[in-house]
Amino acid sequence: MSERTLVASPASAGTTLDRHALSLSTWAWIGYEVGRVPYVILIKIYIFTPYVTKVLIGDAVTAQALLAAFGVTAGIVAALTVPFLGAALDRMGPRKPWIAVFVLLEMPLLISLWWAKPDRTGLSAMAVIVVLTALGLLFTYAEILHNAMLGTAVGIRRAGRYSGISLGVANLVSVIIMVFLLWGICATRAYALARRAGRTTVRAVTVTT
Repeated sequence: MSERTLVASPASAGTTLDRHALSLSTWAWIGYEVGRVPYVILIKIYIFTPYVTKVLIGDAVTAQALLAAFGVTAGIVAALTVPFLGAALDRMGPRKPWIAVFVLLEMPLLISLWWAKPDRTGLSAMAVIVVLTALGLLFTYAEILHNAMLGTAVGIRRAGRYSGISLGVANLVSVIIMVFLLWGICATRAYALARRAGRTTVRAVTVTT
């Protein structure tokens, strides 16, 4: 009995470890979640959309009306197309290539937001809203494909646990990014103020001499 127990123990221990070990697909699913949630927090909620409302448009009522109108349009398009995408998921084969396609389509749109300049010499407010609407629609499509992979990536029994963990980590990363951006803004303004103070001092010395 003791020999059988000793022989069986390593195997059972290995099985236990395998059950708790995270596979590469699990890490990939969590990594994508961590990468996509900051877009929602930074672009759609806290930073960029308020910037469009207060700076690019300047009128909160008009901005909210435009954003709501385009949001409704994107919602209708998503409502009409998402069911067909969901029905086709099982027939589409691998879902990762389709996620990559949507992400690649999102990248130039995200880069274009760099030209949403506060002096309004770049993209117009209407163009920015159209870009945000297209981004939201592509994000929805990629989100559906990503969520459909949760069961196969982490297992049905662990889906809730690792979905919550990934969401918590993603929010932590978003907070870190926001703190970094706040530091960058403060450092840039401090540098600008120091540079102006230096110029003022040089001018005062020149006038005095």
